[in-house]
Amino acid sequence: NVDTRDFTYQELAVQSELTCGGVSFNTIVASWLGGKENAEELKLNLFGENDSNLYRQGIMVNVHCLERNIDRTLDLVAATITGSLFGNDLGHLSSLLNTMANSAINSVSSDPLTYGNKWGIAPLSEEFMLQEVLSGLTQVKLTLKLAELAAKDEIGTLIPTLDAIARIVFRPENMRVRVVAGNGNRTYIENSFERFASRFGETVDQEYSKELPSLPLDIGSGVLQRSLDTNYIPIDNPVHACSLVVPTGVGYKHRDSAAMTVLSQILSSLYLHREIREKGGAYGSNAGHLQSGILQMSSFYDPNTVETIKAFGRGIDWICNGEFTSRDVDEAVISVFGSIDSPKNPATKGVSEFLHGLLPEDRQQYRDNFFEVDKEMVFATANAHLASYKGLSDSDWTNFNATERNGSICVIGSREQCPDTKDPRFSNWTVSKPFS
Repeated sequence: NVDTRDFTYQELAVQSELTCGGVSFNTIVASWLGGKENAEELKLNLFGENDSNLYRQGIMVNVHCLERNIDRTLDLVAATITGSLFGNDLGHLSSLLNTMANSAINSVSSDPLTYGNKWGIAPLSEEFMLQEVLSGLTQVKLTLKLAELAAKDEIGTLIPTLDAIARIVFRPENMRVRVVAGNGNRTYIENSFERFASRFGETVDQEYSKELPSLPLDIGSGVLQRSLDTNYIPIDNPVHACSLVVPTGVGYKHRDSAAMTVLSQILSSLYLHREIREKGGAYGSNAGHLQSGILQMSSFYDPNTVETIKAFGRGIDWICNGEFTSRDVDEAVISVFGSIDSPKNPATKGVSEFLHGLLPEDRQQYRDNFFEVDKEMVFATANAHLASYKGLSDSDWTNFNATERNGSICVIGSREQCPDTKDPRFSNWTVSKPFS
């Protein structure tokens, strides 16, 4: 959406529509589940606190085109990533930032659950913290501050940082490619990408500095050093999105992974739905177990906060006490299979291998594990991995000591129902105002 050396932004938009329907750029932070040895063999750069919390980060460039347009499409991609002139039209750049800011602030009101989930889970690992910074409330705050620069006609001070980021990120040695195509002209496609890589390498400056100029603004200190907390985020919204996250230590390849997935399905459909939606009046509720070993419970468009948090805690007691039947387990397994075996968009083929390092045999083993799940296994798994949260009182949950209990609660919603942290009943709460 900015001028390049070869095209104005209007010409680039027209060429993109004629050739490929557009080129999209997105930041990614993806868990690496394929093992450190596999990553070293593929010469991938991994990040993480330890070998059990590895992840990849980068910028994903997505494009779709017909086979006959591959070369033209790759020319446009090369022109965009190596020839963008961020400072060529400051008026247009200011307009883009204003549009992004309006969209960002509206998305917080329309989808508070997504932002609340990211904020709540962020302290649990470096990967989740980075996801929050790049696509959560911290990113919304940054976007709003950039729009303020535009309003003050100071957007030109941002150009050196944008240019430096482009030089550092878009390097041939950093590039990895995933192609989804028919088998008919595989050689032609491979040759096209080899030519693209060659052109790409020729147009990138060989001499560059990895030093980034300082941003001409302050987004707040300590955004990457948050500890576990119990948070309330007040916004202009009459209802709430509530979330609880607790680590289980059950990763994708753990022997209890399938049972934890079934457990979360049972908890969601049989307990949380009844207590939070039917009794509490929320629009919806959910429980899910993430591949990185975290149980997450949430509600959205919820008129309640305290009662919902109590329901989260009671739900853990309910599942640990085995208050479900073998038929409930069978139905949950069928529901999970419906998700695993659902038709996939052809464009998503290879994503698991490309981003997460999961081979077909890994996914098949994961699927096969569900055939072994029964009530006894779910009961044993719940008590093995959630025992430290079992038996807590309602007051323990509504005044959750996140550091002591090793979990995190986040509520984002009505300003009128913001808890008084001076009240002993809410002394462990923190009221966060990410936009101030």
